[in-house]
Amino acid sequence: MDKQLHELAFSIQQKEELIEELAKNESETKHLTVQYESRMLELEAEMKRKEEEVDSLKKELEAIDKNVVRGIEEKKKLREQYEEKVKKITAQLVSLKKQRWEQESQRLERQKAKSDVKVQQLQHEITRMRVQQDFLKEKIKETTEKYEDGHEMHQKNMVILKRESENQVKRARELEIENQRQSQVTSTKNEERSAANKKLELEILVMDSPIVGSQERTDQKSNSKRGRTALPGLAESPHVINVDRMESLLDQEIDKLLKMKEAKNSTNKLEAKKEEILSEKDDCVNERSKLELKHARAVHDITKKLEQKRVRIEMLEKNAQEKLGKAEEAKSAGKLALANELTEEVTLLHEDCAREKETCIKLEDFQSSQKLLKEAEELRDLDERIEGLDAQAEYVTSSIAEHERDILEGNITKEEMTAQLDTISPHDAKVMLGKYLEKFVGAIEKQRQEAKDMANLEVQLKEKKQALNEIERNSRLKQLEFDRRLTELQTHHARNVQYLLKQVETVSSDPLLKRPVNLITTTLADIHLQDSEFADDKDESTDKVVPGVAQNVVELGKVNVHDKSIKSKLQAERQIWESERASWEAREHSFLSKHEQLERDHQALKEELENTKSLMHKAGLGIRLPVSNVRELMEIDVDHRCSQLQLPSRREP
Repeated sequence: MDKQLHELAFSIQQKEELIEELAKNESETKHLTVQYESRMLELEAEMKRKEEEVDSLKKELEAIDKNVVRGIEEKKKLREQYEEKVKKITAQLVSLKKQRWEQESQRLERQKAKSDVKVQQLQHEITRMRVQQDFLKEKIKETTEKYEDGHEMHQKNMVILKRESENQVKRARELEIENQRQSQVTSTKNEERSAANKKLELEILVMDSPIVGSQERTDQKSNSKRGRTALPGLAESPHVINVDRMESLLDQEIDKLLKMKEAKNSTNKLEAKKEEILSEKDDCVNERSKLELKHARAVHDITKKLEQKRVRIEMLEKNAQEKLGKAEEAKSAGKLALANELTEEVTLLHEDCAREKETCIKLEDFQSSQKLLKEAEELRDLDERIEGLDAQAEYVTSSIAEHERDILEGNITKEEMTAQLDTISPHDAKVMLGKYLEKFVGAIEKQRQEAKDMANLEVQLKEKKQALNEIERNSRLKQLEFDRRLTELQTHHARNVQYLLKQVETVSSDPLLKRPVNLITTTLADIHLQDSEFADDKDESTDKVVPGVAQNVVELGKVNVHDKSIKSKLQAERQIWESERASWEAREHSFLSKHEQLERDHQALKEELENTKSLMHKAGLGIRLPVSNVRELMEIDVDHRCSQLQLPSRREP
């Protein structure tokens, strides 16, 4: 993204430099116009010089007239010759001046139009690039914000994981300490047992009598039995340790197999995604090739037409020059009709040449028009899209390779696990199967408890929704009641005010202007102002009516304020209920997600149990039960087994 932004800024800088060059070219054109003006001044000076030469010729002609020696015919012939020369020179000057002026003006106008079009195009392109630059800046800002948010979440997750790892390390240390303590206890007991055995052997060797020997033998048997009965944990402790070790190894291997399964699923998804990306890339490549071919054809057609028009313009200019030369020769030869025809043909050729030049300018404008620019922009967009798809395909292929490595490692671990299961004893297999069965029962119990909690939450949510609907209905009824009472009070207030105004009109000498009936917005201050204006003309009856009306207005205002407060309270309660409803919906969503997670865990445990059973069956360690004992687990059995599982855990301390 930064690279694109840098390239865009560089291209904008290049376009600005190009605009500066165009401005420089414009200044150069101005300089050229100044040069051409100076050239025109030189031509005018040359014309003046020619006029002076004509004057000198005229003077010579007059001198020739004055010359008496020459004859009249000779004078007449010389006069005609000089007049023809003068006319010819003046016509040449006029035609040269006109032709030069037309050519230079057309060339300058054409160059100016081209430069204006180019400047406009560059300005449009700069505005487009600036808009793209702003868009890229906003995109970079959004990506940085997303990265910062993700980094912050990652840091939080890392802190949580660190805490969990510290707790696990602490637990492992505690378990190691417990293991060391138990190993020390077992070592001391073994030492005591070995010392007792040595002592018994010494006593057997010392005793000589058979009775004593028999007694010692009976004592030895009883001691051996006592030793066997007193130390069952010592006999079983290596066995238990082996089972725990195998259980941890199997858990690790099962985790690896689950990861392998997830890797297979993700590999299938990624392969499907890769196929979609490649198909989209093929579509983009085909579209780009079609668009590029279309763009190339359009540019080729325009360039071909421009070349044809330029060749035609050159031919027309060449024919015009040839005919102009012929017209001058005919005029010098005295063939005026032919000269006029040739000049008309020259004008027609000039007009055709001007039309061809206009068509050339239009074609150049179309060549640099927005349509071709849009096609070029579409090509660039397609190139960018193809690059993005290539990057996505590379990322997908790398992730597929990683998943394949995980699958290969899972297969290796599967073989290792089968090799380890081949070495396990039937008793250890039964113990491990019982533990996994306990895990499975615990998962089922947890799932059922979550389902019960979910059902309770759904019932509570329905009750809350019903209560919320009831409150909304009550609030609407109260709102309608409030509106009805407000309209009644407003009409009563308007009637009182109208009655007051009629009383004032009857009492006062000057009739009041008619007031509108709907005086809901009239305040108590307006009534007091009217009272002060007509206090001199009121009698006792009006003095009695006005305080009553004012009191009614005050009461109505109080009632209105009370109703407004009730309305605000109801709105606040409604907002509270809506917030509670949103929280309940959020809790429902969280419980649903937990329920789904539990279902996934339950399925994983089922698969784990099935894998364990299959592996044990392959290893020849399958447990055979009678058909009478094989039945489906009921809820009572699950609760009973859970209570049995909880009792040893309570007795362990």
